Amino acid sequence: MKSTEYVLITNILTDVSIMCNTSIDRDLKTIRSRVKAEGLSFFTITLPAFAKGFERSLELGRIDPSLFPAFAKVKTLRNKGLIPKFLSGITSMVFDPGDGTLRTDASIEAIDAVRQVCLTFNKLKKECSDARKRNAIKAYLQCEEDLSEVRLATWCHRDSFRDISRICFGGMLHNVQENLYNGCLVPRHGPGAVVEKLSGNAKFRHRVWTRRLQRAMPADNYLFSNSEAWLSERESLSFLNPREELPAKVIFVPKTAKTPRVIAIEPTSMQYTQQAFMSAIVDGIESDPLLGKSIHFTDSSINRSLARESSKDKSMATLDLSEASDRVHAALVVDLLGCTPNLCRAIFACRSSTAKLPTGQIIPLKKFASMGSALCFPVESMVFYVLCILAGLRVTGRPVTTIAIKAVSAKITVFGDDLIIPVAWSEMCINILESVGLRVNRSKSFSNGYFRESCGMDAYKGHQVTPVYIRQSMPTTRHDTEGLLATVASADLFYRKGYWRTARFMRLFIENLFGFLPHVDDESSVVGWKSFQRYYSVERWNKELSRFEIYGLTVKSRTRKDVLEGYDRLLRYHLEKARINRCWSITRDYVGNSSKFSKRKLHFTELMAATDPEKSTLRGSAYTKRRWTSPH
Repeated sequence: MKSTEYVLITNILTDVSIMCNTSIDRDLKTIRSRVKAEGLSFFTITLPAFAKGFERSLELGRIDPSLFPAFAKVKTLRNKGLIPKFLSGITSMVFDPGDGTLRTDASIEAIDAVRQVCLTFNKLKKECSDARKRNAIKAYLQCEEDLSEVRLATWCHRDSFRDISRICFGGMLHNVQENLYNGCLVPRHGPGAVVEKLSGNAKFRHRVWTRRLQRAMPADNYLFSNSEAWLSERESLSFLNPREELPAKVIFVPKTAKTPRVIAIEPTSMQYTQQAFMSAIVDGIESDPLLGKSIHFTDSSINRSLARESSKDKSMATLDLSEASDRVHAALVVDLLGCTPNLCRAIFACRSSTAKLPTGQIIPLKKFASMGSALCFPVESMVFYVLCILAGLRVTGRPVTTIAIKAVSAKITVFGDDLIIPVAWSEMCINILESVGLRVNRSKSFSNGYFRESCGMDAYKGHQVTPVYIRQSMPTTRHDTEGLLATVASADLFYRKGYWRTARFMRLFIENLFGFLPHVDDESSVVGWKSFQRYYSVERWNKELSRFEIYGLTVKSRTRKDVLEGYDRLLRYHLEKARINRCWSITRDYVGNSSKFSKRKLHFTELMAATDPEKSTLRGSAYTKRRWTSPH
């Protein structure tokens, strides 16, 4: 029996053959034989490697046969073995078959087709083999060894890094430090896992603090709702010495078949206080007139727009970092926060200094934080921003002054580890980044050709060539709600992209399993299909609610009784109220910016709906239920 992945890729190739007006018979035979020999790994590992070689060839301006080691080459009198046989009918529309150079009239449809065929299953969530997990552990340990060899004390740019950090972030960090002094920071318990395996309201009943945290953030101010609660329940509070602290727990979660995603689960008290600093730093940066234009945490559309524009004029380079979270040296963060030493000590007080590997080994950490820490994303963004500023000043020959930094900052955009800088700065920026232990992923960084990639926008000469990714296997039972939602979303993306046969196959597959799905509007809560004409199905008129309705599948989440009482309930009330007030205050500041206002308003609405102290939602417990509701 043929797998759904194989049938799906054959439908994609059929759509591609129509778009590019070329034969795919030989390509189908190749896929059939390679899948028989390699299995699913041909889709998840081999084909993405082909796409990576194709992208580097676009960057080089010529096709390099060494970039396609797993594929045979076409050899004729005119073709000298440069073009791979696989997809040769399509790649010849991009590269000249004779000398392998990039054609001036390279087909945008062909570029998009190659990437779609090869990258469809690149991000499919699958459990890695044990061997790949062992390699991931080795890579984690190797990262620590690499950081231990970094000598920041003798780094030639250290003084400049400190000065730039002070000029850029000094005012914002002093405001955060003042809020820390005044007890105005608002911690919170996130929805994610913690080392103690607590969930829901149980986190509010947790009575463990550390000595390090006590010096920076006294438990009576942050762990109890008021002085009466502190006096009556302080006997239940226990303090941990540094040697007694629980290490962060390193785990693997499915990412791709090639490598797992490495995440460090934090102890409850650490995650709780990290959230306070994270919110204050993010709000401070986004509201700053200088930083808010270059560093982004929630809106990646700016990076996407710049990547698309740069694919036309080649003015900006897109850089991507490998293992970005795990390669930010803790000592570099000390220099970053050096202008506010008390705040620096407080932030490091809520940082896990050790980590426990899946093998049981506990190691000290040279990195600031792994993915999983609430402070990982904002702090790494600040570090990358300063390093890009430093590179810009070095290239332009400007001194480290406020005026020069403002001029350079206007040309930098940072969203996590996705960096966009002028092409002229790229080599200097790469050198500076790697001089502090960071590693630039050169296979995903582009500066020479017309191809650019950043924050989900893949573009060539101003045209979007982003593939539709299959992130979740198609469902096999009616209980697979996650698979249903992922497949419906992917089918709609294929439909809007013009891959009609692929979309039809996915739609028929879902409806054979779940029954008929109606056409719905983009904002509908009903699971259904989207239409180019914004057409939606209607089945009845509800007189009481004065609206049209359809009978369709809606997604629900199971909850469990998780009553929070007494002072713990009061603490949750005060924390949620403070967050709602803060969120609403920020939302009102974005009234003039429709995109940011709508996102903040959505966040505010979700926050209001998440304040139920009587029950908690079970993670991964989503299910579908048919009911009458509005189609839009």
